[in-house]
Amino acid sequence: MRLPPFKSQGSIHLDRKKSAAGLPIESLGPSPLMSYSLRQRQGHIAVPRVSPGDHVLRGTVIAGGRGALDPPIHASTSGTVRAFLEAPFAHPQGRSALTVEIESDGLDRATPPLDPLSIRDLDRTRLIRRLQEAGIVGLGGGAFPTAHKASNETPLHTLIVNGVECEPYVSGDDQLIRERAQEILEGAEILARVLGIQNILVAIDEHLLDALAAVHQALKAFPREGFRLSRVEGRYPGGGERQLIERLTGREVPSGEIPQTIGVICQNVGTLFNLGRAITQGEILTSRVLTVGGECIRTPKNLEVRLGTPIQDVIHYCGGLLAPNALLWHGGPMMGFEIKDSLSPVTPRTHAILAFEAPARPPLPEPCIRCGACNDACPAYLLPEALYRASRSAQLETLVTLHVGDCIECGACNVVCPSHLPLVETFLFSKEQQARVLQERERAHHARQRYEARISRLERQEMERERIRLERKVALEKNSSPKILEAIERARRKQQSMIAAMPKESSDDELN
Repeated sequence: MRLPPFKSQGSIHLDRKKSAAGLPIESLGPSPLMSYSLRQRQGHIAVPRVSPGDHVLRGTVIAGGRGALDPPIHASTSGTVRAFLEAPFAHPQGRSALTVEIESDGLDRATPPLDPLSIRDLDRTRLIRRLQEAGIVGLGGGAFPTAHKASNETPLHTLIVNGVECEPYVSGDDQLIRERAQEILEGAEILARVLGIQNILVAIDEHLLDALAAVHQALKAFPREGFRLSRVEGRYPGGGERQLIERLTGREVPSGEIPQTIGVICQNVGTLFNLGRAITQGEILTSRVLTVGGECIRTPKNLEVRLGTPIQDVIHYCGGLLAPNALLWHGGPMMGFEIKDSLSPVTPRTHAILAFEAPARPPLPEPCIRCGACNDACPAYLLPEALYRASRSAQLETLVTLHVGDCIECGACNVVCPSHLPLVETFLFSKEQQARVLQERERAHHARQRYEARISRLERQEMERERIRLERKVALEKNSSPKILEAIERARRKQQSMIAAMPKESSDDELN
């Protein structure tokens, strides 16, 4: 099938600067003190399942696990729960959240693995239950629960294996593909078989030649005809989910919808690697592969790090910083953010820890000259120039019309802006503000529905009482003798005459 040409708008060239590329993945053991933020994803706080003083093993559920959108948080080493406290975690605004601290006992004992599942007997229900038990979430940076993603029952025809690591400095996925291509494809095969998917597209950046070779070699072991290896042009943000889907399938995900709407599901290579091991070996997600790099890291590395490890311990393992005032960065340089506190723990969202020389004086923003460069660079086909003006003047309805919610926060508009405007930061604030307004509208809508339901219920009750009264009256008239009916009529006329004789209540105007 010949696909329509992919629109090239919204992609830019960036210097790759992948200093850790090709370095084998090293394993970093647990730290003496591990910490687990209960705010693993934006807007969601897990409920603790342990208490201070409890002894836990690697794999013990310490929080969460109440539903498909609430994956469990597991201890990544054995030790004692020391405390619950408010502590910083990796967040663009440097916020803090309730955190569980576990003091390692140095033994690193683990719970028994989950029972391996037979792939032949695996169905959607068992798959979702296992993904939930193992705490599998998206490891591309979003940490969205994979169990919930797999529970969507919309018919799917394509699975995209996302190995397009388009951000500078980041090389963890590249190295994972080189070393574990077979297991990544096994995870993709399992997911596709259970969800009834016929086509599996493995997307790799064209610059990752060794990764391409590894996947090509691994595909020889899969007789399935649905596998296809796709070389993706090495422009940023080539690994964006919606952009990748449009490039490979020629179909665009509608605004406000998810990829499943058009029959496509996209998964990061790290997610599929851990998904496969959770099914075939019963492994629980307690670590992830990440890159440590940047100009101010003494020894760049690709590491497998336990979740909950303080970021400063990861940096220390890599030889420390070359500059004492280095700028620490969480994630890639484009879509990541500054780390406010190096004690923040590694979470499933931490795919890179970078360090740069702090700029002596950041460039000051200047007025927008309306050059339109940001509009050309936006991969989501938005109008950042108009969005920025609407954001600055708090025009919420205009922001909705301009689809600010479709912004993927890639930072391409920031790179090309000659006025050094903080476009992405402004859009982030606007999206949060819009979300609050929508929540208030939703609460008002529910309140109005409750009020209308109450009024309707009271009216129904009054109508029911009136119906019963009339039925009783009819029954009474039917069964009463003429003398009784005559007495009731005399009593009714007497009551009416007494009411007519009563003085009328004076109004305020008459009293004045």
